Amino acid sequence: MSKLQDQDGFVGIEQLPTLDANTLVVDAFKRINQLNSRGFIFENRQRESYVDAVTLAEAMASSSDVKAGLEDAHATLGWLFETPETASAVTAFNTTTLSPDEDPDRIAEAARQGITLVESDADRLGVLFPDLKLFELGTRRIYFVCEDGDRNLSPDQGRCGYCGKPITGTIVA
Repeated sequence: MSKLQDQDGFVGIEQLPTLDANTLVVDAFKRINQLNSRGFIFENRQRESYVDAVTLAEAMASSSDVKAGLEDAHATLGWLFETPETASAVTAFNTTTLSPDEDPDRIAEAARQGITLVESDADRLGVLFPDLKLFELGTRRIYFVCEDGDRNLSPDQGRCGYCGKPITGTIVA
């Protein structure tokens, strides 16, 4: 294993789904929960960002405009990120790209600058987080909760998949 991949803040690409603007919101959360991931890499118009799924879910559940939009079975991530309420969930990668055998001083500097994409040639290897608590891999799942308290793994058009009542919030457990 390389120096970089030994770092505490490194998360391998297999633990971070890469989703694009055409991905359905429902499918995005299903994929995140399958991997027990805290977030995902979002590709949109040649720009990549890290999306904190917990922050995104909370923003979605608290916005009446977003909840109304989710009633459309074809709501995509591209549509979702056009709403101002979800902007806090998206963090642009810092401009430094690291290779796997990077100098330790350069790794430390990049980690201080923010979330950094790690690549080798044309292959994406993972992401270096300045603080692994930003990621919390595999510790908790995001649930969309309805008026009756039913837990759903995805926002399913803003309605509970069990009782059909509106989604009113999120919990992370």
